[in-house]
Amino acid sequence: MMGIKSSLYDFFMYHGTCHLVLYELFPLSKIISLTMTQNISLKKFRSDYRISDFQIPETKLNFQIFEGYTIVQSELHIVRTNSQATELILDGEKLELISCYIDGQEIDKTTLQVTEHFLSIPWIYGDECILQIQNKIYPEQNTLLE
Repeated sequence: MMGIKSSLYDFFMYHGTCHLVLYELFPLSKIISLTMTQNISLKKFRSDYRISDFQIPETKLNFQIFEGYTIVQSELHIVRTNSQATELILDGEKLELISCYIDGQEIDKTTLQVTEHFLSIPWIYGDECILQIQNKIYPEQNTLLE
């Protein structure tokens, strides 16, 4: 795994769970448990928070940096904390999804919902699994400074 400048990532604790958020290099590591509608609000407020349906106790990231783009491979240990949850929604901006696997089995991309702002996976995988995602990103084109 290649080194990352400290200004590009943050660790935070929420309800005893440690989260790693890599801005633009890997925004899919942020979990959202809000119900999405057609009018997506990009701003999130504390009052919008509800306990997540899923937790990620372990995250492994691999970055392959090339001229003009980067391939990001993630391996997320997913634990469903709400047995009624029917989809996993992961934030993501300007990502090109290459592949998605759960417990080593490739997920048919036609079953996924990929938008400009998130990836939605219909949840039929039990209470615990390993999710592997590979994305192509273009960090040099990120001029938002978010």
